[in-house]
Amino acid sequence: MAKIIGEKDAPVTADKVKKRLKSGETSMNTPLTMSTKERKEFPILYSAAPIKDNKGNITEEVISGTDITELRRREAELNLCSARSKRLPGEYRSHPRPQSPAVKRFQP
Repeated sequence: MAKIIGEKDAPVTADKVKKRLKSGETSMNTPLTMSTKERKEFPILYSAAPIKDNKGNITEEVISGTDITELRRREAELNLCSARSKRLPGEYRSHPRPQSPAVKRFQP
């Protein structure tokens, strides 16, 4: 079973998740870091919501998590590319790429 670690900028613990659910709060796409028994950490987005009966009493909870390791990897790549492009001289950043005759042919 995985253990909730929380994000550095918004720490969330298993106890906080339980308290939110018991109070009737819903959490949508909250970032967390999970840790396996082998201490492998991975980022997730979790959503949680209480299920209430017809009297408004919380009877169950629904919790869903999505591994966002690949998303975080790609965000890091984009940030790196963005940082590199800012170091280029202005003429290279704003200069439009030449279009091939084949592309021009299909434009209105």
